[in-house]
Amino acid sequence: MFKAHCWLLFVMVAFAGKAFPAADPLAVEVNAIPVSEDYVLRTWGVDEGLPSNRVTSLTQTPDGYLWVATLGGLARFDGVRFTLFNTERRTQAVFTARDGNLWVGMDGGAVARRVDGRFKMITPGAEREGPPISFDQDASGAVWFGYETPTKVVRWLAGQLTTYTVQDGILGKSHQNEVCSTANGTIWYANTAGCGAFDGKRFQSIDPAGGGFVHLARAGDGGMWAKRGNHLVRYHPDGSPETKADVSALSVHVMMEDSSGNLWLGTNNAGLIRFKNGRWDRAPVEGSAVSALFEDREGNL
Repeated sequence: MFKAHCWLLFVMVAFAGKAFPAADPLAVEVNAIPVSEDYVLRTWGVDEGLPSNRVTSLTQTPDGYLWVATLGGLARFDGVRFTLFNTERRTQAVFTARDGNLWVGMDGGAVARRVDGRFKMITPGAEREGPPISFDQDASGAVWFGYETPTKVVRWLAGQLTTYTVQDGILGKSHQNEVCSTANGTIWYANTAGCGAFDGKRFQSIDPAGGGFVHLARAGDGGMWAKRGNHLVRYHPDGSPETKADVSALSVHVMMEDSSGNLWLGTNNAGLIRFKNGRWDRAPVEGSAVSALFEDREGNL
């Protein structure tokens, strides 16, 4: 996806069925992960029209446009060229709701929603707020977003905003409050102190992660992937955890399970990594930092 300073690219997956060495669940060694050549890569950056090479989030709207959030603003990609929006403001997160509307999180805690081709402000944010860093949608249709700072996540439903903080089960004294929905529409949060699911009234937090960032990724079977402290954990649909690997050697920034059941890890020190059935391989992206992942409707990553 990026060079060392994060170039955008698409990864077309064309696996040839090669067998890779099974990963030791107790320790992942970066240098031992094989680099696969079974990918077709293409790269876009500022020379092709992006407002910044630092990409923070990606989504696709029903009209086929790819929307790219960057530190230099928002861009829309039609497959050939980029159209720029709001380049005076850092854009941190983008999301497409089930009704097809685009949601955008910006500096200062601002959130906007694009309806019928026009952006409408949902919340202007506040001077000392960090940007929303992620969005997702629950089974009721409510859109949730988590903030970099302070410790809170917000639910938007039928025009009404509800804020959830430490009083509602979120572990406090933390930042990077990420949200993610399971396949059946249950919202989870994750931050530097822990993670947990929303039970309809409050968040039921899991024991603290033991240090380090926590990241989430929806699992196709209704469960949830979580990078908690040094471990990659798979929470099954019944809530039972299964530790898959010790990933202390990886500086994980983002995770995503694709439509084929592959778990992808974007890292700050080892590029783009695939995990499937206990085996690891690495896509040969330029540089070592990958900060956003998205699978489009054609199956491109």
